[in-house]
Amino acid sequence: MGRPRKAAKQAPATVEDRSERETVIHMKGSADYVDWLEEVHRKTHIPKVQIFRIAVAEWAARNGHREPPEI
Repeated sequence: MGRPRKAAKQAPATVEDRSERETVIHMKGSADYVDWLEEVHRKTHIPKVQIFRIAVAEWAARNGHREPPEI
């Protein structure tokens, strides 16, 4: 017998249907990058994900994009 087929993907939910939070990004980096981010987090006490959110919002503003939606 062959391998089982994967389940068919469902159509994306509309904004109204999505009440749960979803994973936005899974980021990999070098050990040096991990160490750097940990150091910044410990010195500033800003959560790592918040550092990312701040950076994305600032990048969008500088490059003429709308600001990210509320979380």
